[in-house]
Amino acid sequence: MTPSFGIKKAIELTEERNGLAFLEHLAQRTGGLSTTLGAWENPAPVATQIGTAIRNQYVIGYRPAEGAAGKFRAVQVKVSLPQVFVSTRTGYYAH
Repeated sequence: MTPSFGIKKAIELTEERNGLAFLEHLAQRTGGLSTTLGAWENPAPVATQIGTAIRNQYVIGYRPAEGAAGKFRAVQVKVSLPQVFVSTRTGYYAH
């Protein structure tokens, strides 16, 4: 018996969860955003969030001292302004 429309098999649900978890992990590691909408959710608030994030981007550069190649360097950014969201990577490997 084949499932009816809208019902997913267990393997499909597992793959969907794994894919969403991977995208969330990727967003966290790269300083990006990850959002999932349900089938009937209004996409307008998410589109507003994405648009705001794009318009309010700043890039901070840093060059490590010589001899740091291959080492993981943690990054922590603190902001003392109310209602400011900071999205960063957790760190990087020096080249």
